[in-house]
Amino acid sequence: EETLELDWGEQRIPLTLRLSVQADEIHFDYRRCPPALTAPLNCTRAITCVASYFPLFCLLHESGPLLVNHGSLEVIRVTTQPGTVVDATAPYPVCAGNVETSQRLCDLVWLALGRLLPQRLPGLSAATMNNLTLGNARLDPPFSYYETCGGGHGGGPRGPGVDGQQVAMTNTRNTPAEIMETYFPLRLWRYALRPQSGGGGLHPGGRGILREIEVLEDCQAALLASLRQWGPQGREGGGTGEPGRDCWIDTEGHVFPIAPPWNGALPGGSRLIVETPGGGGWGLPS
Repeated sequence: EETLELDWGEQRIPLTLRLSVQADEIHFDYRRCPPALTAPLNCTRAITCVASYFPLFCLLHESGPLLVNHGSLEVIRVTTQPGTVVDATAPYPVCAGNVETSQRLCDLVWLALGRLLPQRLPGLSAATMNNLTLGNARLDPPFSYYETCGGGHGGGPRGPGVDGQQVAMTNTRNTPAEIMETYFPLRLWRYALRPQSGGGGLHPGGRGILREIEVLEDCQAALLASLRQWGPQGREGGGTGEPGRDCWIDTEGHVFPIAPPWNGALPGGSRLIVETPGGGGWGLPS
């Protein structure tokens, strides 16, 4: 069982998986997951299927070249209940289900696979896209800026976790400071690896990212992210990675913590700071 942190004012949402591995079939059973939500946290069945395949193919790829095609999918069965948070139908919203809930499902699969192969799997990673949007439609010209931000990978049996990279389905690239500052009323003050954010262990987790952006004009801001209440779990005695934390600072230096999912107005000259989670560690320290 995993917990969906993005409660949008409601109780924490449990995500439950029963994983069965047999000689000719691997079965992912999500039928115990709760009903679909009015908040945009729901997944379509297609997203749930992909989130199930991805960790499995990562593991199988160690054995040699792997072709993801119909033949490789024939032995995988995914069972969902229509109308639930992992198989939403109209009119339930699914925006954050694609970018955040899908990653909670990946972690759920990693946890289940860890019961079968504890010595082969790494600690959990910073499985959140850290979706940041900034914009102002009233400016001339108006602007709209959107980015995602990576975090730390979990340490594994072969070595420490990688620092500051996208995890799982987050395949967007870094936004260069020169591009941001040329085309948008924004200034990048800091872009660095977050110190001591990876979980400890024989093979520590990777470090998250620290990003500090000044808005040069009044704008609306929104941050859609998770793993802010707890960090990615370690494995085989490794420590938990640091959870993310976020805030904004006004022109007089007052600090206002942010609890995603968050949106608000930022006055020109204020700064937004996003600190993403580090990865979980692997193994007891030597």
